[in-house]
Amino acid sequence: MQGLIAHRGAQLLPREALLDLATPEPTETHKPIRHVRVVEALIESLGFRHTEVLEDQYAVTPDGNRMFGVLQIDVEDSGVRLALGVRNSHDKSFSLAFTVGYPTTWPSAATSRPLRGSTRNASTARR
Repeated sequence: MQGLIAHRGAQLLPREALLDLATPEPTETHKPIRHVRVVEALIESLGFRHTEVLEDQYAVTPDGNRMFGVLQIDVEDSGVRLALGVRNSHDKSFSLAFTVGYPTTWPSAATSRPLRGSTRNASTARR
């Protein structure tokens, strides 16, 4: 999957590497959520809705305080693919947030399926 661009020193990491990242101790006014916990909860919630994660990518800043991710999801095996973005910070630079949209890169025409109700065939669906 190509979709996440890391900048300002952030590095791309697989989901498993999020387990190794430290989370600051909570304070009276700030309760950081582990980056891996955010991702696990998101994937679990998608599973309850029969939504499969096809691919995912994550980037983390060098200090581990900010995490960004993009997950490509298939909605109930319908052939509809969406990109789900997630971000989380431990340093209060921004709040936990999600966004969703169509991915800007699509699978090759040979492997893609037309959208339900589409009269176009798969070879012309995404030209």
